Amino acid sequence: MRSIRTWFASSLAVAVCASSLQAQAGSPGSATAHEATRRPIVAVVGASVSAGFIDPAPRADGERNSTVKLARALGPYFGESEPELRDQSDLLLFLAPGESAKRQLERTADAKPELVLAVDLPFWFGYGRVDGTEARLRLQGELFALLEALFAKHGAPIVLGDYPDMRGADPRMLPRAAVPSVEELAELNRRLRTWAARHPNVVLFPLADFVAAARGDGAELVFGGETVRLGSALLMQGDRLHATRSGMAVLAQRLAQALSTGLPAAHPLRREAPDFEVFARHVGADGEIEDWLDAATATASGGKRR
Repeated sequence: MRSIRTWFASSLAVAVCASSLQAQAGSPGSATAHEATRRPIVAVVGASVSAGFIDPAPRADGERNSTVKLARALGPYFGESEPELRDQSDLLLFLAPGESAKRQLERTADAKPELVLAVDLPFWFGYGRVDGTEARLRLQGELFALLEALFAKHGAPIVLGDYPDMRGADPRMLPRAAVPSVEELAELNRRLRTWAARHPNVVLFPLADFVAAARGDGAELVFGGETVRLGSALLMQGDRLHATRSGMAVLAQRLAQALSTGLPAAHPLRREAPDFEVFARHVGADGEIEDWLDAATATASGGKRR
């Protein structure tokens, strides 16, 4: 009888020990260890610039349009310890901005990323065929509500671009009725800045400045050890709405600069921004940039190539 009691006590002890080990395996400490070893996650949400839209119509100069996805263009910033990328961007967001953005942001919340890139997400919550200024502002309010819902689930830093001035874009791609007036654009940006200032996890990226330079006098950068100015014909596709491969290299380098200064000091994805030439090589734009600079120099010097 004693041996039976001894056996039962021993069995009970083993069961309790096993149960304890199972509990420890599912404990918060174990989850924390898992979190510490997983790669950081970067979620990309947005529209056609993030998704890599290529205008199918031929350019005026006969060259083909080209581009790359934002997630790829930004690769040099992350370096060898590249995070896990969750690209939710949608080329067709403009057809149903609210539905597409809600779907993208819900998936983003589920992924629990360390960083959210939403550079062109606000665009169609301001642009588009709507009936008057109040309707545009209500559309922007929908975006704010969707972002607040994301913040309620997950508070990772999110990079939002402001509203660029796209007047003069090809009307087959962006009808004039879909473009806000100068006054509406100013109000959209004012409201965005005010809203962003209330949320410490928002990094506001000056997309409007990038677009103004890319569609205007060009972008001044260091390339090949020289300070050069890359013109609009090199940086923008024929629709004057989407960036080329070279333009995406410029956009990525400026975004990297914004991340290197805008993310909290202890954030796992804050690091120094590489030089522009690193981004250009990464997306395969260095050759076309060299050709463009040679042609520009030859024109300026009466036929002599640099």
